[in-house]
Amino acid sequence: RSESRDWRRGGGHTGGVGAMITKAWRGIDAPRLPLRSPRPARRLGTRNAATSSRSDLDLLIDAANTKLVEPVEVRKALERVRQAGGVDALPVPLEAVDGAWELVFSTAPPLEALHYIPVYELAVYNATELTTELRSELGPLEFAFKGSFTFDAASSSLAFSYSTLEISLFRLGPFVFDREPKPNVYEFYHCGDGILCAHSRGAGAETLLRKLPST
Repeated sequence: RSESRDWRRGGGHTGGVGAMITKAWRGIDAPRLPLRSPRPARRLGTRNAATSSRSDLDLLIDAANTKLVEPVEVRKALERVRQAGGVDALPVPLEAVDGAWELVFSTAPPLEALHYIPVYELAVYNATELTTELRSELGPLEFAFKGSFTFDAASSSLAFSYSTLEISLFRLGPFVFDREPKPNVYEFYHCGDGILCAHSRGAGAETLLRKLPST
């Protein structure tokens, strides 16, 4: 079995199965996706005064862990952090990006209701092999985009593309398909406290990811 994301923008990490849903409203063996603990439903309406007084970083950590923060506030916080050059104003090293991250939030979809990614998706970066995967899960279907990347340490930019798509259904497969690589670039501007913030050049979108524990 095996499984890697990019349907929404053709080559970005904010796509996967979520992209197929978005477009409808406007693509070897590997371990199964890690089990995720259930989250409470997102609060409706405006955020309260306590939320308003929190720092942008605290707000983003809360959003990554609970998905309870209003999408418009998450978007504004990401934009402010990026425009400020990051919380620490320091480059994000490749070693910090290495590992598996759950894609939580992306401003790529045109509908705010889809900014919290509606399916379970993982972005996996291997700093040793310089390979990347985008894994998506939708019921019995599992998708894995696989490819490679280069990293510019000076700008904390990761240029990547996917050359293979693998699909599994009810534990059958994977069925492997070659695909035309469509390059995209992530510009990372904060990594710490269990979250990773990135700007996608291809989609002009902000993305929030949550670190998964090592297994």
